[in-house]
Amino acid sequence: MVLSKKIKKTSKTRLKTSEKGKPKKSRINVRVVEEPVFEVKKEKKVEESKIKDFDFKKEPKKKEDISPKKSKIFHQYQPEKSVDDKKEYKLENKKNNINNKKDKTYQSFNMYKKLAVSFILLTLLLLFLVFYFSFNNVSITLYPREERISDNIILDIEKNINNEAPSSKNISGDLEEVRIEVESEYPANGTKEVGVDIIGKVEVVNDRDVNQVLVATTRLLSPNGKLFRIKERLDIPSGEKREIEIYADDPGPDMAIDPTEFTVPGLWAGLQDKVYARSNESFEYKMKVEKYVEESDIEKAITDIKFRLKQKAEQELKDKYVDKDKLIFELDENSINIDRFAEIGDEVDSFKIKADAIARIVAFNEEDVKNMARNKIYLILPQDKELSSFNENNFSYNLDNFNSEDDMATINVSFSGKMVTKKDAEIIDKDNITGLEEDQLRAYLDTLDQFSGYKIDFSPSFVKKVPRIKDK
Repeated sequence: MVLSKKIKKTSKTRLKTSEKGKPKKSRINVRVVEEPVFEVKKEKKVEESKIKDFDFKKEPKKKEDISPKKSKIFHQYQPEKSVDDKKEYKLENKKNNINNKKDKTYQSFNMYKKLAVSFILLTLLLLFLVFYFSFNNVSITLYPREERISDNIILDIEKNINNEAPSSKNISGDLEEVRIEVESEYPANGTKEVGVDIIGKVEVVNDRDVNQVLVATTRLLSPNGKLFRIKERLDIPSGEKREIEIYADDPGPDMAIDPTEFTVPGLWAGLQDKVYARSNESFEYKMKVEKYVEESDIEKAITDIKFRLKQKAEQELKDKYVDKDKLIFELDENSINIDRFAEIGDEVDSFKIKADAIARIVAFNEEDVKNMARNKIYLILPQDKELSSFNENNFSYNLDNFNSEDDMATINVSFSGKMVTKKDAEIIDKDNITGLEEDQLRAYLDTLDQFSGYKIDFSPSFVKKVPRIKDK
């Protein structure tokens, strides 16, 4: 037996393996260290033969097969990586680190993105609420309807008094009574049918050197043998012509002829070319009617004759009171005398009426009355109304009493104006409309009959609801 201090033996081989299981070259360092023992050469050879017989190229089925079995003599060492393997390893680690960083960055980005979106949504919600409560409002424009307001005052007109107090019911004026007479003719409108007639006119021409006279019912003969007669006596100077109405003895539709010339068969044949007639318009075939006086004709005539009496009194006396701008004329009904020259049923075309009566005249300055009426109408105005118009030239006067002995008359003055709702009037109770939808608001405004219309403006325009805050 030989004692050896230390024996070192190394073996270097390469084994190729890949990620897919294919062989890949790598360096395996096997280091065999023997303890100081007594060796037998035969045993050494056996061990070396075992190493030589190990097939490194053979692909192991399992991971355990790659590693040699541990024994007292052999020890496994980690293989040292080549330069290429180190580069690949570093690249893989770098990629893994980059991917890990990307994953962490993506996760952080998603988290920040969610926070940012949530913040933006909350901010938009807050802005909407601020916008809604700051700018949401509704404007309602009402168009007031004009309403008529009227009243009257009773004034005493006295002669020769001084009246400067506007609240007094007595004003100074002039009074007078005069008798007026008028006469007028009125048509009779009653009609009744008594047959048919031919209506037309002709011109009778006299070319003789002397006058020609034609008596009533003188015959006129047309070229087609139609016979007509003139209604009245006719005197025609030499060289002139006269127009006159005609009629037919046997009227019928065939007698309504067109314009033509007529001969006068009653004259000597030598004169018929010098005295003749001609029509310029067609004759008409109409029902023959007669007029008579109806009861309504008498009533209308009496009403008109009374108006004419007052009108004549005004025309005759208005120049007498030039210092007064208002004159009231009234007839004394008890003093009216009417003479009519026709009775109901009389067959006449027209009739005449003559009348006379006592007219009473009251003259005064209208400005005093206007001041009183203006003060009165302002007193009766409702608190939520204002006067929109007051026609001072449309007063109505009635004479209630006339006392010629005391030189005093009483008149009733009627006046009117138009009023509208004040702009600052509290017509709408805002508590009744807060929170209403547009259709509900319109239904409420339609009940306000003192307005002719309205206009609703929502702000913003897409919000069709009345705010719940009354100030909005």
